[in-house]
Amino acid sequence: MSDSVTTIHPKRLEDAVTGCDNDNIEKLAQETLSPRVDPVDAIQMGLAKGVKEADERSGKGDAFVLELVMSAKVMKREVGVVPHISQKAPLGTGER
Repeated sequence: MSDSVTTIHPKRLEDAVTGCDNDNIEKLAQETLSPRVDPVDAIQMGLAKGVKEADERSGKGDAFVLELVMSAKVMKREVGVVPHISQKAPLGTGER
């Protein structure tokens, strides 16, 4: 994780995505707009993990493909609320 002080725990984002929790994701999205939250960390350590978990559960037959699609939509909704991510250095450059 980066040196920024994160005010929301990535697990909360992961759980919102995995649980297809549209109501909670909006609240969490607003929290990610804080300058103390690194949006790249929020996406990589929280949202992406949630979609990955939903994918793995779907692949094992523990969840329906619909749940995977819904999880991806929740993640897309969150990422759309974090416009300042585009103002950071491109992913993979090591600069922020």
